[in-house]
Amino acid sequence: MKALQAFIYSTIGFMFFVMVSVNFIGILMPTPPKEIRTVQKIDETIYYFTPRNDIVTSKFYNDEGYFLVVYNEDSKDFDIKEVEEEDWEQQEINQYEI
Repeated sequence: MKALQAFIYSTIGFMFFVMVSVNFIGILMPTPPKEIRTVQKIDETIYYFTPRNDIVTSKFYNDEGYFLVVYNEDSKDFDIKEVEEEDWEQQEINQYEI
């Protein structure tokens, strides 16, 4: 019986500690004041995004460099594009071109 009372009192004490510490955490660890900064508006025409419709169908390399064979969905035609070795290694087949 005494063990049960000790458990109840310790649970109540722990809950009281949690409630008090949550309410006073701002005093112990104050948050820095917020700064308002103004920025110039970015010209929207500079950052124009055009999605690519090129799907990589295969890739190969030879003495001249690294190449991707891509299928363009807009023109419905295949094209061979020369890329850097790092891009060639990262590119997967049947994925959109990086």
